[in-house]
Amino acid sequence: MSQKRVIQVKVDRSISNPPPRNVQIPHATRHASHQNLLVGKQRTSGFVKGAMEPKRNLKKSVKDIDFLAPEPKGRTRKRTEGSPTPKRRTESAPPAENKAAHAKRNMKRQNSRIKKRRSREGDSSRTWTEGVTNSKAAVLRVTPGLYTQKELETIDRRIFNFEDRSPENVTFNLNHMGSNGLLPQIKAGTIESLIASLTPDNYSDGQFVNTFLMTFRMFSTPEEIFELLSLRWNLPVPRRNSEAFKQQKILPIRLRVLNCVKIWIEEHFYDLVFEEDTMNQMAAFIDSTIALEYPGQAKKLHSYLQARKQGQSRKYTIQYNGTPPAPYIPCNLTSEMTVLDIHPLEMARQIALMDHNLLKKMKPNEFLNGNWTKADKKKLAPNILKMIARFNRISEWTATEILARQDVKARAHVLNYVICVADKCKDLCNFNALMAIVAALHNSAIFRLHDTWQYLPERSMNMFNALALLMNGNAGEGNFCYYRKAIQEVTCPRVPYLGLSLTDLTMITDGMPIIIPETKQIHFHKLHRIASTIRQIQQYQQSPYCFEPVMFIQDWLMSRAVMDEEQQYKASTLLEKQIPKAQRIALANSKNKKKIKPIQVPWVQLGFPAKLKTEKSGSVSVHK
Repeated sequence: MSQKRVIQVKVDRSISNPPPRNVQIPHATRHASHQNLLVGKQRTSGFVKGAMEPKRNLKKSVKDIDFLAPEPKGRTRKRTEGSPTPKRRTESAPPAENKAAHAKRNMKRQNSRIKKRRSREGDSSRTWTEGVTNSKAAVLRVTPGLYTQKELETIDRRIFNFEDRSPENVTFNLNHMGSNGLLPQIKAGTIESLIASLTPDNYSDGQFVNTFLMTFRMFSTPEEIFELLSLRWNLPVPRRNSEAFKQQKILPIRLRVLNCVKIWIEEHFYDLVFEEDTMNQMAAFIDSTIALEYPGQAKKLHSYLQARKQGQSRKYTIQYNGTPPAPYIPCNLTSEMTVLDIHPLEMARQIALMDHNLLKKMKPNEFLNGNWTKADKKKLAPNILKMIARFNRISEWTATEILARQDVKARAHVLNYVICVADKCKDLCNFNALMAIVAALHNSAIFRLHDTWQYLPERSMNMFNALALLMNGNAGEGNFCYYRKAIQEVTCPRVPYLGLSLTDLTMITDGMPIIIPETKQIHFHKLHRIASTIRQIQQYQQSPYCFEPVMFIQDWLMSRAVMDEEQQYKASTLLEKQIPKAQRIALANSKNKKKIKPIQVPWVQLGFPAKLKTEKSGSVSVHK
């Protein structure tokens, strides 16, 4: 066998002609030859082209030494003789001992692409699949091959469905990533695959956990979910590779189950209020199973569960940025107090406090499955029904206060007052009360009072038209686009128009089936949209108003007698007779029409009557 010659080349500044091109250096000895490349008495600071780790290009005087390196593979730039060495070069293939590091580096790059969400749909699927395949946890998948035949006889076969990620069991939405930015969202899946995503052994998705615990009653029961969580905790340990299985599989899964039970008790206990058997099973599971592995956490969970059973909820401390403004207190506090004695701004404040107190009592389970429309709705959605009743009462109170005045100018004063209250409700972002007042003024019993509306100042009329346009569902692009934009732009405390939120939930619930007929999978994308709507309402619940409650104004408002729609229309026809539309248009266009002088209400601009002066007395303001 012939031996390869090792040629060491020294380069001197006196070299004028390059050596012949047929001289080659073996690859194995190339690195050693590079160490001996000298320029004069100093060693060159770089290696020739094709070396393993080049630092920088050689000096121009030794550029012709490139004949020592083999021809590079791939695309290269053509270079004429005498031109400088190009900065960009082609990298050689990695050596065999660095292949593992090279593969690991590639996997990190793929995960980085997923995080930034800039990969294409096909690349996203491939990257995520390769990342799971290369992870340590995925090596120890729970499959029947891990267990012996004897062990399989005593094992619940449902544990093998937890990690079955085949298209028959789970479908991913590759265009949207989860809240952790690492895994794609689950579009649909069996209940076992959803439980596995709820308690994974690698990456946890907090938004998925919140969505699942908020909406699982649409396809399951608390008893079934708790049974699957217990089964997930008690994964059987195989005899082979048992220590690695415990560390890489059982330990992270049990931590996820523990966290899931904790969130269930702390934030979603309303699901267990009428489930006495499930609560008892959960208490026994905490005391007998969780306490063996995590005694400290089990003790906390037990105390949380006992406090919830006794009706104690989580305590929050509300801290405001400043002190609440002093309320406007009318001087007439007798039983003969009228609506005009109350400041419009203070009326709007007290309505906002009452509406938000009802809003923050609503539970997520009241919004599921249209519970507010079912036969036992008083049990399933009591707080939503109270909010609906409050909306109807504000609307009926508005119409009743206007129709209670026999004089047309007195009715115009009250009409102007409720428009100012509606404008203050808009300023306070109480869109529920704003919609109630606008709906009352659009009611046929009020809208037909043409003589009353003619006495309204132009400024008040423009104000009403602007408010009506804001809450008009058909204006602009439709679907309450102006209202949706307005409530998203503000950051202050808000009370949403509940009727629109319930309509959105009804459209999502009725528009898509919860079980996909073709695959028999649970439509989790539908649950995600429902949970997103409920989370918006929860966001509004967490921002209360910083006002002082004036109880006698709230009691006066809620104790007022109101008329129903039939009584309102009857009273309206007695106050102003019905005029045919043609005759009304003719009177409006006639030259001899009666000139009506609008009522003088300078407080339309200021927000309160001009005769009422504000004097501070202690911590409140008194009108005289």
